[in-house]
Amino acid sequence: MTDEKKAIFTYLVSKLNEKTDQVGKTTVQKMMYFLKRMGLVDYEYTLYHYGPYSFEVENELEQLESSGILDISWDPDRGYFIRLAEGYDLSELGTSVKEAIDFLVEKFGQKRAKDLSLIATVLYFYGRLPESEIIETVKSLKPQFSELEVRKTLEVVKEIF
Repeated sequence: MTDEKKAIFTYLVSKLNEKTDQVGKTTVQKMMYFLKRMGLVDYEYTLYHYGPYSFEVENELEQLESSGILDISWDPDRGYFIRLAEGYDLSELGTSVKEAIDFLVEKFGQKRAKDLSLIATVLYFYGRLPESEIIETVKSLKPQFSELEVRKTLEVVKEIF
């Protein structure tokens, strides 16, 4: 893992923990996907049960945990909790990447994992399908969301990405 990628993960986790009491794997996956769509990281993503998923991001999280940079714990009632390890100092990161992470954390940092999953899934199809097909496709993949919720999410995606 490059120093820049390590810095992106640690800065992202640190900023998310300032915004919410639980940072889980789904949140990190979706935020990294947003960074990919902004052209700031190059992880490969595939469509998975909770939207876009990267095995590379999962591997990076495991590597950061095994090297003592991140603490990742599991609560059977609430899910994963990811924090910077005690005593770890943030690495230097370029201003443009910091600003992008700050923006994403401000905009989405307090969203639930299921809401981030919807946003990321809409974004996955945005630019690949016509808008009417995005709504139909996402509704078929995520029937727990109403058509109105999907439409509103598409408007958010269009505004930001």
